[in-house]
Amino acid sequence: MSKALAPTLEQPVGGFHLLWFETSNQYLVVDTALYELLQHFLAVDTPKAFDRLVNRRAQGVDTGMLYQDLASVLEQAHHTPTKAPLPSLNYQTKPHCITHYYRIGPKVFEVHYDSEAIQQLLHPKLSHYSLKHPPERTNVVLDLYQSADQYCLFKDGVLLGTYSPEAPHVLQGEFGMALLCSLHDNEEMDWLGVFHASTVVKADRAVLLIGNSGMGKSTFTALLHAHNYTILADDMAPMLFKDRLLYAYPSGISIKSGAFDLLNTHIKGFKALDSHYISPYKGTVKYVNPDPRHRLDYQRGYACRTMVQIQYQKDHPTILEPLALDTALHTLIPESWLAPKESHAQAFLDWIKTVRFYSLTYSDHEAALIKFSECFE
Repeated sequence: MSKALAPTLEQPVGGFHLLWFETSNQYLVVDTALYELLQHFLAVDTPKAFDRLVNRRAQGVDTGMLYQDLASVLEQAHHTPTKAPLPSLNYQTKPHCITHYYRIGPKVFEVHYDSEAIQQLLHPKLSHYSLKHPPERTNVVLDLYQSADQYCLFKDGVLLGTYSPEAPHVLQGEFGMALLCSLHDNEEMDWLGVFHASTVVKADRAVLLIGNSGMGKSTFTALLHAHNYTILADDMAPMLFKDRLLYAYPSGISIKSGAFDLLNTHIKGFKALDSHYISPYKGTVKYVNPDPRHRLDYQRGYACRTMVQIQYQKDHPTILEPLALDTALHTLIPESWLAPKESHAQAFLDWIKTVRFYSLTYSDHEAALIKFSECFE
């Protein structure tokens, strides 16, 4: 029983152990003490055998409770939520309410939205790529409409998925993957992952910015953009499996209303940008165009060996310091998409052990920009 709960892959990194479970595609970060206990648990088949093994090393431990706790940790790591199969939906050629054309890199996308609500979920992030007039030809056609109580996404007439209106971020992520695969003429499994992070480039080197919602990651990304850093991606940072390089993702930098006054003074024309109401949680946002001169090369990848957690805190001194692996990955992984294949998981483990992790905490934006530049030295 115990051995059946073992992780598929494991990697020691920075004083921790990173475990991957194939059944659930989940990653677990454990410290050395917990890792050793898990090894003891997996080495035996019964609570009595575990008791004998552990009490040889530490007297007085409630091994019965500990055995159950370790079993619970591993069972939860193996848990896979039930995924409903795709319904049988025929592509509908009904008249579309709203059509936009986007020129992104070498491709032209024709996107149909059947309502203002669906358009509002996706179009504002891409509006800076929008063409004023229909082109002579398009490369890809995407359709988004609501059928019964589900959002539906089609690519060139083929159903990609259905999504609950209660979780619009899932639709946004799948739409983003459709864009990526179309730009690169590849398939979903050609990507190692799409990280919930921003990618910043300078001098041909990439740095990933991570951070919990509301901590200022996108605002800081926009400030870096205003100070001549290249922004490859905001919130969706794709990494290709075959080369472990980061690539551009075509989306505006999302700025919440709390940062409007700050960016009015840093980004030319920011005040004139359209505002978009997203939800009660996100409120009103504006989108900054990260590629105003359309110079991003969507076929070029960048190596990344640095990850920085951004944290704005009022009246806090500007501090750039090492960040523990578990803190970094607990921020990065939960909202990222990582390919559910053993080869890809191994590639992720191999890559992550090459990365340096830092935390940048600040209240003075100018001082933070100077401190951040040290990441490229």
